[in-house]
Parts: sequence; structure tokens; C-alpha cells
Amino acid sequence: MIRSFLLGAACALIAAPVFAQSHDSGHDEPLWNAADRYFDADVMAQARHDVLHHSGATKHSMLMLDRFEWQDADGETSLKWEGGVWTGGDINRLVMNFKGAYLPDEDSFDGGEVELLYSRAATRYFNVQTGLRHEFGPDETQGVIGIEGLAPYWFEVNAHAYLGGEAGAAIEAEVEYEILFTQRLILQPVVETRFAFGDAPTLDQGTGFTDVEAGLRLRYEIRRQFAPYVGVSWERKLGETASLARSMGDEVEETALLAGVRIWF
Repeated sequence: MIRSFLLGAACALIAAPVFAQSHDSGHDEPLWNAADRYFDADVMAQARHDVLHHSGATKHSMLMLDRFEWQDADGETSLKWEGGVWTGGDINRLVMNFKGAYLPDEDSFDGGEVELLYSRAATRYFNVQTGLRHEFGPDETQGVIGIEGLAPYWFEVNAHAYLGGEAGAAIEAEVEYEILFTQRLILQPVVETRFAFGDAPTLDQGTGFTDVEAGLRLRYEIRRQFAPYVGVSWERKLGETASLARSMGDEVEETALLAGVRIWF
């Protein structure tokens, strides 16, 4: 009993100076930093500004080869790649995206594109982007404006409008999602589509929705930066574009098995 009384008294004596210091400091809310007790308010305000400024202005760079894969569609093989590189901070970035395909049976490249974009954070979760895209085979250069970011429920969304070129204008959109079976085994569904505002005979494309592509890729992250994967991809031409394909005797639908690797650093 005496021991409990002495322990309680000791705690009260220790707490009293702390309460007095908090009361004398004149702060009704928790302090941002203990230094607020000893330095002038203007000095601390400048310090907080400097911390926030330098943290937000830190420059980083990243190279992401999101897809580098071998596809087989009924015996027709192709090597496809898609990725990007960016440099900048949390607010402003310079971005270069690229994609392409190679047909080993024909020993030729099957088109490709490069985008150079300025990206600026518009909200916590979305960036606004603008710049140029150049397509190969046939060669076309177009203006680009769009958004990319993270939608509710962790859907990754990209939607861009392309101005110029044979079709006049087009919109391309892509939605991705990641399902984590474990911290390293991840299933990634992806759906993308394109809408053209005009005909593009050279590209064998009509007005309206031109095509849709859906894919499933199951990857295992041996390291976060290196992840082999397997999957399946399904593509289908739509609307007037599908009609043009049928008139030329081409297939309007294709399913391919794929295997590849995802790399970033």
C-alpha cells in the first residue's frame, strides 16, 4: 500500500513540470515541432516552408519497361514492347512513352509510336499531360492532351485525345487493375479501346470505335524491379473498322498466348 502511494506521488511530481511548461508555452494545440518552444514563430514558419518546398522539389527519374513479351496467335508470332521513362518531381515531370512490335516471320517491324509529354499533377491522384506523339508506319505526328492517374478502388486510368493525322482526332483509353494473390504473385487485367472521329484509309480504320483489347497477365516479382509473366491477350476490331477488315479478307478477332518480363529501375 505504501509502495503504491509513493509511486503515485512520484508520477504526479514528474507530470507537474511538464504540464506547467505546456501551459506556460501558450500552445493550445500539439506542437508541429519541439523547436517551436524555443524559436520565434516567423523563423519556424520559414523552416516549415523550406521543408515542404525541398521535399516537393526533389527530382527523380524512372525507366519502366511495362511489357516486353512474345505472343503467339495461331502460330503467328510477334515480339511486342511498351514502356516509358520520366524525370522530374512530384508536381512537374517530363515523360517519354514508347511501344512497338516486331514480326519475326516477316523480319519487319509492325508499327510503333513515341510520345513526348509534359505532365503536371492536377490532384492527389491524377496528372494532366500534353505534348506530341509520332507514329511509325505510316509516319504521323499528332498533338496529345489527356489524363493519367489512380481512380477509386485502385483502378489505373489513362485517357488521351490525339489531334491531327489522317483520322483528324481520336481518343484512346486504358484501364488496369492489380489483384495480389501474394506480395509477389500479381494478376493484372487490362482493357483498352480507341475511338476515331474520322476515317483513316491508310490505317484501315473507320469512324467510331475502332478496336478493343483485353488482357490478363500473371507475374511473379522475383525482385520488385524484375518480374516474368505469362498471360493471354484478346483483340477485336469494331464497327466500320471491322467491316473494312472483312472486305479485305482479314480477321477481325485474335487471341494470343504470351510470355514476357516487366522491368523497371
